[in-house]
Amino acid sequence: MSSKEKKKNFKFWGIILTLLSLSVAFGYIFIFRREGFEKNFTANQTFLLFLWYLNILFIIILLFIIVRQFIKLILERKEKQLGYKLRTKLVLSLMALVLIPILFLFIFAMDLIVQANQIPEGLPEVFSDLEEIIKDWDKKEIEGLFNFSKNITSFFFETNEKNWLKGAQKYCGKTDISFFQVYQGKDFLFSINCEPIKKIQACPTDFLNEIRENGKGFLWKKEQEKWTLRIGSGFSKENIFYTVIVGKIFPEEIGKGREKFLLTSQRLKELTFQKKNLDLTRILIFLLLTLSVAFAGIWLGAYLTRYFTSPLSQILEGTREVAKGNLDLKLPSANMEEWDLLFKYFNYMVQELKNYRTQLAEEREYLKTLVENLTLGVLNVRVDGIILTINKRGKELLYIDKEGENIFQKLDEEFLSISFWLKESLKNNKYSSQIFEIKANTFCLSASFIPFSSNSFLLIFEDVTEFIRAQRIGTWKEAAQKIAHEIKNPLTPIQLFSEHIKKKIEQGDYEREELISSINSILDEVNHLKIMVDSFSQYARMPLPQPKKMDLKELFFQLKDIYDNLHPKLKLTLEIAEDFPEIEADKELLRRALVNLIDNATEAMKFEGNVTLKAEIEENNVLIYVIDEGCGIPEKIRENIFKPYVSTKGRGSGMGL
Repeated sequence: MSSKEKKKNFKFWGIILTLLSLSVAFGYIFIFRREGFEKNFTANQTFLLFLWYLNILFIIILLFIIVRQFIKLILERKEKQLGYKLRTKLVLSLMALVLIPILFLFIFAMDLIVQANQIPEGLPEVFSDLEEIIKDWDKKEIEGLFNFSKNITSFFFETNEKNWLKGAQKYCGKTDISFFQVYQGKDFLFSINCEPIKKIQACPTDFLNEIRENGKGFLWKKEQEKWTLRIGSGFSKENIFYTVIVGKIFPEEIGKGREKFLLTSQRLKELTFQKKNLDLTRILIFLLLTLSVAFAGIWLGAYLTRYFTSPLSQILEGTREVAKGNLDLKLPSANMEEWDLLFKYFNYMVQELKNYRTQLAEEREYLKTLVENLTLGVLNVRVDGIILTINKRGKELLYIDKEGENIFQKLDEEFLSISFWLKESLKNNKYSSQIFEIKANTFCLSASFIPFSSNSFLLIFEDVTEFIRAQRIGTWKEAAQKIAHEIKNPLTPIQLFSEHIKKKIEQGDYEREELISSINSILDEVNHLKIMVDSFSQYARMPLPQPKKMDLKELFFQLKDIYDNLHPKLKLTLEIAEDFPEIEADKELLRRALVNLIDNATEAMKFEGNVTLKAEIEENNVLIYVIDEGCGIPEKIRENIFKPYVSTKGRGSGMGL
């Protein structure tokens, strides 16, 4: 069922229930105020009972609706539906405005209803005594007429029918009867008026049948503005049933007073007997009216609340949809002018957002195409290592198949040195860049770390192999010039000494010691040249590492023994755990690297001070630190320290690093 249908049903049933409740209540009021209701209370009791149960049913329905409205507000509050706070405040405010006054009025009215229905003390006893007096008077009148009826009946039974009229006229003057009538079966025979009165009405057939069945009977009846008391008796003669009716006429005041008093007494008895039911019925009527007004207030409050908050809920829901990315949303027109204007502005804002998103999508697609075709590898990586985006060149350089993979796992498998650098850069969270030589110096990558947001960063990789190769060719050219110069230096004395020996031999004028001295000088220069060539050859042919399991702690202690005994003022401090595990490494190359670094450190400190050799484990890798107290390397030559013939010592080939 749509929201519109629900609203229509809500309005329809709200109006129907309110009208039915008011109809039942006003129906009660009409019945109670109708003249003669109390006179026929017993006859109307069935109908009243039906209305009573109907009233209770409507009270239950109204209570259910009121309670349902409260429960609905509570559930909306728990579920935190859009606009629930405003709806709750509006409904509760209207309920308070309706229910609080009604509650006080209801309590006050209940007391008035109960007090208004109280029967004065002693009144039932007075009416009971007066009723006994009237009954005694009725009994006396009835017995007098009945005795006369017996006498006239005996007379008629003993005499001939022809003499009944004359004989009956004789009885008129002897008693205070007003008239008598004679019927043969149901047929009227004659009547005698003992008083100057108008025509007497015929006796009712029902009364005649009663006399025929019981042999006698009496009837009070108002006739021609006067009240008549009829006493009837019957007898059979020659198989014919005759009915003798003796009547007495009373003034209207007597009959009317008697009838009114008896009716009042009967009403008083019935009211006394039914007082609780009547009180409860009146209370239920007023309760129904109270609940009808309360329900009308609640229904009106709910309706007005929906009328005012429904557009607000639409805007909130629309805002939520826009936040989810649904920019095709368009709010319909509203009933109120103000809401309709707000809806139009909202739709205009959404349309503008849609246009901006389309424009941004086009620009993003352009940038994506541009990045995808760059010669640089560009990656957007989450801080936990998950690759969010990567271009084609990045996949080629890092051997990554798709987005969503973990960059740290990939780097640990293929590019361990880059992995170390990336983790350190992530800790510092600052821009950094470095060049890495991969696969035995045959492949060079330039890597840059750029913080992007609180939970991601950018990585930019570039293949600089050709650039490094060109740089190295330039370096080798420079080195070749220096090497040529270095080789030339020992060759000059060799040449001079050789020419000197040749000259002496040709002249035959030489001494053995002088000749040996010249030859030794030549051999010294050759030896120096050999050392220089070996060093250069080693730099040109760096041996590939052959990693094996080794004890790093043992290597540290071997180095400590060497340097502690080498220089008395030099101290080598070790920082390595007692239970440090074995590692995979080329022990000889590692030892040579550490010796070179420690030698440089000791020379920088002029062979006195403290050098710290430290090892620690980071995930699956081992980090080794050589820390000295020297002056450090000048910044202007730091980038060239790994080139040949670059040294801060003023001597040597610079091949160690």
